[in-house]
Parts: sequence; structure tokens; C-alpha cells
Amino acid sequence: MWRLVQSITLTATRQSAFLLGTTVFILVWFVGQRLMPRVVSYLTTLEHELTHILVGLLFLIRPVSIRVTATQGGEVVLTGSNIWITLAPYFLPTISFLILPFAWLAGSKGERILLMLLGASVVYHLLSTWSEIGVVQSDFRKAGTLQSLWLVPVANLICYGMILAFVVDASRGIAHFTSAGLLQTWNAIYEVEQLFYARYYSGLLIRQCQ
Repeated sequence: MWRLVQSITLTATRQSAFLLGTTVFILVWFVGQRLMPRVVSYLTTLEHELTHILVGLLFLIRPVSIRVTATQGGEVVLTGSNIWITLAPYFLPTISFLILPFAWLAGSKGERILLMLLGASVVYHLLSTWSEIGVVQSDFRKAGTLQSLWLVPVANLICYGMILAFVVDASRGIAHFTSAGLLQTWNAIYEVEQLFYARYYSGLLIRQCQ
């Protein structure tokens, strides 16, 4: 992820389009917060609850009802739940992942516009998640605080890493990010395992010598 961030430059066409979208949306967000705070609050709450529903459908869990307000949050009732459904709005930039397939299939002309929209959607998710910080605590308690503290940061790095990898080098970037990430994760697990066994056997040898 850090290497991807370092590789982004203003001179590359794809990356400059993405950054332009992020910059424009930051302005739109703060203007909207000042002029239409209730509308912004309603839309962010709606997107939050729809994310619960969409991830629930991936697990074949049916939505029963949805309630969205501009001032008192929202609530969605499903026929079941799990940690991924509960925490989905805090790591899954839903709109960004809906834009990704269109950006991948678009030609050279439409690609720039879709990359700008992708940049705007990423900033939207970051800002809307931050604005929902009061809801985070209750959802974390539902999912389990300790589980949430490791899952949310890792899932965010994976999701945003895939988006940045696409911006940098399209589908090849996602493939490289995924394969390199899996390889580095495996190497880290292997090194920890070797360290554990080394300490275990060294301790066992010392006890035998005593």
C-alpha cells in the first residue's frame, strides 16, 4: 500500500484524473455540509445502510426492513448477520467498487471521467465514515471490539490498496497487488512461525541441559 502511494504522480494521466476527482469532491463535500447538512446526512446514512444490505445479500441473508433519517441515523433489519455485514460500511467503499468494473471496461475517453468519479467516491467514503464516528462504537460492540480492531484496518488496506493499484496500472495493478500481498503475508507468517519454533526448541534444549 505504501509503495502504491509513493508511486502516484501528477504527471500520469490516470493518476491525475483520480486526484482531480478527490480534490473536487472535497470542495463539494464541505459546501454541501454547510448549505445542505440534512441532505448530506441522509445520503450518507442511506449509503451506510445499503452497504449492510449488499454485503448481507452476498451471504444470502435477506433484508427485512430499512429505516433512514437525516438526524437520527438509520437501521436495517436482516434475517441474520455476521462480523463482515456489521463492519462492512467501515471498510468497504461500496460506490468505488461499483465504479471499478465500468472504469476497467471503459475506453480511453470514458476512462478519465470514471477515474475522476472513482477518486470522488473514495474521498466520499473516507469523509462519510469519519462523520459516522459516533455509530462506530455500537457496531464495534456488536461485532466484537477486539475482532473489529484487527479486521477494519486490514480490510481497509486491502480495499483501498486494490483501488490505488487499479489507478496506477489498471487490472495488472490489481493482480500484482493481490499476488504480492499474498506472498508477503505468507512470508510474514513463515518468519513468525520460524521464530516461535526457534524459541520453543531453544527453551526445550536449555531445560534438557539443566
